[in-house]
Amino acid sequence: MSLIAGFTAKLQCTVFRCGLERATVQWLKDELIIFNDTEFLASSGLDPGSVILERTASPEYVTKDTCITEDYILLLKNLTIQDAGKYRCQLVDFPQQLDFHVDVLDSGLKGGFHENFTYDLNECCIEQGISPLCRAMCKPRDMSLTLFDPTSCQNEDYKNFLYCATDGGRHNYIPCCRQRSIPSFCYDFCSFNFKMLKRSHRLCLYYLPEIFACFNSQHSFYPEAPTNLRTKFDRDGMKLCWTHPSSLQNDPAVSFGVHVKEMPQMIMQGDISLIKKSGETIPSQPIPLRNKRASVVLSHESVVNQRVEFKELDPRNIRKSPDGEICISLNTLKKGTRYLAHVEASNEHGASEPSAPLFISTQKNETVFQMLNNHQN
Repeated sequence: MSLIAGFTAKLQCTVFRCGLERATVQWLKDELIIFNDTEFLASSGLDPGSVILERTASPEYVTKDTCITEDYILLLKNLTIQDAGKYRCQLVDFPQQLDFHVDVLDSGLKGGFHENFTYDLNECCIEQGISPLCRAMCKPRDMSLTLFDPTSCQNEDYKNFLYCATDGGRHNYIPCCRQRSIPSFCYDFCSFNFKMLKRSHRLCLYYLPEIFACFNSQHSFYPEAPTNLRTKFDRDGMKLCWTHPSSLQNDPAVSFGVHVKEMPQMIMQGDISLIKKSGETIPSQPIPLRNKRASVVLSHESVVNQRVEFKELDPRNIRKSPDGEICISLNTLKKGTRYLAHVEASNEHGASEPSAPLFISTQKNETVFQMLNNHQN
């Protein structure tokens, strides 16, 4: 079997016997005895803190007329390359043995990297039916006590785990993953947008400590991305609206940056080639909050000279509804021009992911605006 350095290997053999006479089981590595029955032998040369033997029996109490099943489980904690070799479980005085050939693949992970993570998603993971081979992700602090083989986890295992880690998609850890320099092709493991395993995902194994650290770092540090970006029209003109949980909570610590960027006319309707996938920020200038009391700042980027203008909106021009909707007036756009808009939420820890982009077109001869495409990620 091929296992990954930094994780835990689980080797198991089962003995079935009847009567009161108990069989003696030995575990060996490369012909040197590690455990004689349940006694560790220092002569094996192994660190006693890195190997654990667990014995379970069912039923626990037997008589001379009953039979019993005994499991002897050898756990190799914080695997290193030196742990590779031939392991054997054998019965003393009986010609019965079970051999394991263990290869350890270098992952670049440090031993014990999981010990400081305190999040516990076990209950949810069990409810979602995650394979025992993958369940160590749900409570990494106990990873040394069970087998974790991420290469054996299937699509559904990762989908179900991320359902638990993101609270059913309510939380997005991509800003944290970006801050920790995790490559963008691993962002699939930082949100609930996971679709299926790809070959490139194997490289994400090197970033498990950083990904786990994001899950461990209270998602409330980062605001959630605004949703449902759309236009509305009334007698006062066009409104740009979105929804955000902080509006329902009347949270003054969250502010919003509205990015409006002029688009070249040669860009076809619905073309989103200027928008990067998987959490990479749409190219635009960051919005400075010069006035900490300003809850919405508008940036207008010109396609002609790349000039960016920032405007802190008067609170009287910001409408918040009881259902969490936020609207601002957007009547200063040029006629006959196409725009790309998105909104980000910010707090003292950083900015959220951008909202889904919204394409807007203004008519040449009328002050009428048309929503061209509301692209969903």
